[in-house]
Amino acid sequence: MQIAQKHKYFELKEEGLRGEKLNTFNLLLSFFKELIAKQEEYQDELLTSCLDLLLHVPISILYSKLEGGKVTDNVYLWKNVMLKALNVGNTHSNQLAMNSIIMLEQWFNALPMQATVELYRDILPRLSDFLHVDDEKTAKKRGKRANAIEDY
Repeated sequence: MQIAQKHKYFELKEEGLRGEKLNTFNLLLSFFKELIAKQEEYQDELLTSCLDLLLHVPISILYSKLEGGKVTDNVYLWKNVMLKALNVGNTHSNQLAMNSIIMLEQWFNALPMQATVELYRDILPRLSDFLHVDDEKTAKKRGKRANAIEDY
């Protein structure tokens, strides 16, 4: 997926997607939709690998403007993938959370705001778990420092 994105394989040009590219595009999109549905049944390493793959899908597969002004918008399907990746990333693999953040940044730079605004409303509050400072630990450290100063 990273190679296809790097070489912009699925990005539409003047001639649009035709022939083998169109077939590959449709097969991959069907596969990713199926994988999104099945990932709910997965756990551990299989779930992590599945989410990692889904977080590396090229933007051009998720959102494309086709000939005649039609738009393929599958970004909304990735909302649950992002939420699950952030949950798993919070407890097991921090790399999944980082991949989610990277994908959100790519979407922010490449997609129109109306395509992602609802997704951001649901995803961005979940990022606070990664930015949260544990107040109890901080208070204990301060208490130990205060005791050490008093003992000195």
